[in-house]
Amino acid sequence: MQLSSTSDYILDSLSSLDNILGEFVSYYIQENNESSWLYNYFKERVEFYFENIDTKRIEKPFISSLLPIELRNRPLVSETVFLKSILPHYFRGFRDSGVSIKFDSKLVIVEGRNSQGKTSLVEALEWLLTGNLSRRDSRELGDSKELENCISNSFRPLEENTWVEAVFVKNEEIIKLKRTLIKDYGKSRNDSCSSILFKNNIEMSTKEESELKEQLFGLVPPILMQHTLGVFVKDNPSDRYKYFESLLNLDGLTNLIERSTISDEVLDNNKFSAEISVFEKLKLIVNNKSNYLHRYNNVKIDKKEDFLVKLLIEIAHKDFFDSHSKHTIEEIYSLIRNKCENKKDDWFPLYQNIRPNQVSENMFFNIIKKYEGNDWIDKTKSLFFEIQAIKTDQDAQIKLILKDVVMKLMNVNLLNTTTDFQICPLCDHIDKPTLSLERINELTSDISITTELTHKNLELGKQFEILSNDFNTVLNLSKNFLPSFPSEDDFLKNLQNSEFRFRGTVDSLSNLYIKLKNIWSQMNLNDSRVNEICDNLDSINFSELEEIIRSQCLQCTEFIKDTRNYLRIFSQLEQVVSLTLEDDIVYKKMSNWIDCLESIGLLRIEMDWEISKKYAQQELKLMREKLIEFRHDILESKRFAFNEEISTIWNTLRGDRYSKFQSLYIPKSKGRGFPIEINVMAVLDDGTEEKEVDALRIFSESQINALGLSAFITRSKILGHKFIIFDDPVQSMDEEHFKTFTSGIIKKLLQDNFQVIIFTHSDQFAREISYNYWNHNDYATMHVRHLRKKGCQVEEGNRRVSERLRIATKLSDEGNFSEAWKYIRLAIERMYVIISLKYIPKFDPSQWEGQTADYMWKQGTGQLIDMHKPEIKQRLKSILTMSASGTHDKLPHGETDIVNAVKDINSLLYSLQISD
Repeated sequence: MQLSSTSDYILDSLSSLDNILGEFVSYYIQENNESSWLYNYFKERVEFYFENIDTKRIEKPFISSLLPIELRNRPLVSETVFLKSILPHYFRGFRDSGVSIKFDSKLVIVEGRNSQGKTSLVEALEWLLTGNLSRRDSRELGDSKELENCISNSFRPLEENTWVEAVFVKNEEIIKLKRTLIKDYGKSRNDSCSSILFKNNIEMSTKEESELKEQLFGLVPPILMQHTLGVFVKDNPSDRYKYFESLLNLDGLTNLIERSTISDEVLDNNKFSAEISVFEKLKLIVNNKSNYLHRYNNVKIDKKEDFLVKLLIEIAHKDFFDSHSKHTIEEIYSLIRNKCENKKDDWFPLYQNIRPNQVSENMFFNIIKKYEGNDWIDKTKSLFFEIQAIKTDQDAQIKLILKDVVMKLMNVNLLNTTTDFQICPLCDHIDKPTLSLERINELTSDISITTELTHKNLELGKQFEILSNDFNTVLNLSKNFLPSFPSEDDFLKNLQNSEFRFRGTVDSLSNLYIKLKNIWSQMNLNDSRVNEICDNLDSINFSELEEIIRSQCLQCTEFIKDTRNYLRIFSQLEQVVSLTLEDDIVYKKMSNWIDCLESIGLLRIEMDWEISKKYAQQELKLMREKLIEFRHDILESKRFAFNEEISTIWNTLRGDRYSKFQSLYIPKSKGRGFPIEINVMAVLDDGTEEKEVDALRIFSESQINALGLSAFITRSKILGHKFIIFDDPVQSMDEEHFKTFTSGIIKKLLQDNFQVIIFTHSDQFAREISYNYWNHNDYATMHVRHLRKKGCQVEEGNRRVSERLRIATKLSDEGNFSEAWKYIRLAIERMYVIISLKYIPKFDPSQWEGQTADYMWKQGTGQLIDMHKPEIKQRLKSILTMSASGTHDKLPHGETDIVNAVKDINSLLYSLQISD
């Protein structure tokens, strides 16, 4: 099957089914932009059944129940996608850094105090992937000044553009996306921004962008913003569905189901004829309780018209006559027609007098066509003049006289037909035999002139016979059409007894009748003149004949024109008369009965059409039911998977004994629409019983945010994301949940091969992550700060000791000892900060920002170590001194010292019982 692909994998998969359902979905995909797609499809199916109804019995359409069940749990994103780097250029707080921010580790912690640029960096990625800022579009900003130009950096030079570029890895493929700002947000809350997305430096269309985002991210970027943390729970059920809809991917299927209902309008538009059908008239006279359509469908093909005749007889005997009487269909038709006409006569006595007979226009036009050209007159003229030429030819006349003389002599035996030579009886003065037998035979056998003359006379006679017959035909046809109009006195007398509204119509008919009578009189006169000509074919005045023929053609044309007008006006009169009898139920039924019988052939066609509509309607109903069933299966499967995963994450994060998340509840769709309401249920446990309630009623703000976090992670997992970004995920959580998020949630995500990127302002949360993952081999930290002259800057983080030691080892292996000792010194500085955080209450690490390890040692770190672990003081001081004393100048000695320093610092971390 030729498939028109969409970005909806459910519809695409359904359209590939090798059955009528697959064809239906494929038709919907191809015609989705057409509002009349269902009408067109339904009509095609009706036509299919109609075309096959005489050759085979159409059974109920079969729809395979083997639908693609594997679609239920299929993620939208089927390929692994990771974030490698991002570069904002004059985007919000960022200016022109020129250096991409690397995110090429599995676990990345981006730390920084509030208002330093963390959110700007997260929103840079959000804008790149969506083209919008959800915080701006959700009206989170209040002041109109904040609403205006909130994407572009205020210090952007006029010659520079605002853009964000990021590099992703899909399996082994490198994908570079770049979004360039075209128009920023305005002051109005309803203003939107516009931009262009480039993939690998190639501009993308809106459709291509949508398809790419679905392919990479399932249309929903895996970014949890602070302001969206509790949206899933706090929103009402219908808005909650919008959050959930990308996960369901049911928009296309739902729209198809909603638009697959055949309305009365669609059924009515699928009539066999635009006019009032004979079938509609049959429905008005048949017993509503009798399933006549079903009975008709069960009749053999060659007996269908017989069935309809019997059905009409059945109706007539039941409704119009004594049920015991028996009549043939011809008798019934005559009786019912007479009854109808009598009712019209009773109500309007002039009706029968002015009613015309039908006229065959085709016969008129066929006759006129013979004489409109010159063919007939030319042929007749030619025959006539050929006959005259023969009659005036002297040689021909002598031959005819001699033949006549010889024949007479032979008849009286004056000529011998056996002697070769004999004396001519007419030549008495010659006594020698001068008349030969050959000459006699020649004179008696030459009959060509006689035959030709006879033949042409006959042909001329036939031509005029045709003309005469044609004139008689149109004369009789026109005469038969004319009604037996009453005399003027009778006409006026009867009209006075009728309703005034008929006066104008009947007057028009009277005038037309007079005109038609005059035309008929002229046609009759032409006919008489033609007959006179036919009586004397030896002398024809062709000028007069041409004038008669021209006149007759003209009169015929006028007659047809006026008969049309007469029929039209009489039809109007007939409708008015019939309408006045509408209250007469019997008359109305009889009138419809007559129409059904007179159009029995068309009635059969329309009955077949109605049966075809029933089949198509039944087929569509079965397909719609199957789609609803399939939709329900997908919905339940997704709900089950969501409940299972969100419960696992919630229990990992909270572990609450008294109130807990229970389920995501999706009520069954009702009515013709298919809206999905999503309710989040919780369970209260007082030790004796459990009660299921709406989570919003009983959850605290911290619980709601935890549930929102769980929902976000669950959605990303089910969508198939492989990288996930959190913007201060624990901002409103209790500190006790820092540990459960760090040791449980992050651990599980890393085990599931997620790339986890966390932005946080909480030093305690960052430290908790460092404590748990300091020895993870793919862990990176970053620090965001805002400089007045440079804007937002992202630097190598100050979170990890072990990370810096790994970098030092790598640099040492490469022979770059100077840089290696630099990272060892940075590791020592970080270790001193951690020692102070552990042993000094309310220690503020920001007071040491930009300070050296020597400064930190002198400001109290040395005393802390001497107080708690005096045995390691000398070794730390030695490493600190060595990292700045130049003792690593020689290659072997420098490399060995670096290796030993790394080993010692790692062991000192363990001795001091601190994480990095």
